[in-house]
Amino acid sequence: MKRKGRRESRSLLWIHPGWVINGSAGFSVYIAAIKEVFRKDGSKALNTGGNNEVWSFGDEAYDILVKYLELRETLRDYTRELMKEAHEKGAPVMRPLFYEFQNDDKVWDIKDEYMYGPDLLVAPILYEGAASREVYLPEGSKWTDARTGSVFEGGQTILVEAPLSTIPVFLGTGNKRISSEKCNILSPCIISISFVTSI
Repeated sequence: MKRKGRRESRSLLWIHPGWVINGSAGFSVYIAAIKEVFRKDGSKALNTGGNNEVWSFGDEAYDILVKYLELRETLRDYTRELMKEAHEKGAPVMRPLFYEFQNDDKVWDIKDEYMYGPDLLVAPILYEGAASREVYLPEGSKWTDARTGSVFEGGQTILVEAPLSTIPVFLGTGNKRISSEKCNILSPCIISISFVTSI
């Protein structure tokens, strides 16, 4: 019984609809869903032959997914610290914006962005073929685009270009765990981030 409960709680860290991971989603939705969590889980729907491996969608998808698998490894220490915090304090790894920005009234209704720990704001692409999206940046922080290095004031909505090879991620200036000196973690060529950890 304990084992089942542990497995179920682990699966709550990243939740994807089954149609994404069983091979029935479109190409861009598949890429967007997988790069969001930096990993690929799931199984083919029985007797469908639906593709779900990183190499199943050709060279373009493979290159994009490998980049995000490498990013997952780069974020390993940060993620480990978040897991420790989840274990010790019950803080979720993936958090609604209001968890970190309770005094910003606008974040209470936002359902398509989340915080990955207290430092990274993630705004995934959720629609087939979308190449941009609006992102609300909460008040109380300046936000650095992890791909471009551009800095934005909080408390505003911005339009972000998000071609298939990228995912909108922003680093808050109030963070204590990730150095913004090498914030360009999502560029097509460079995956680099420095960590300040207490573990």
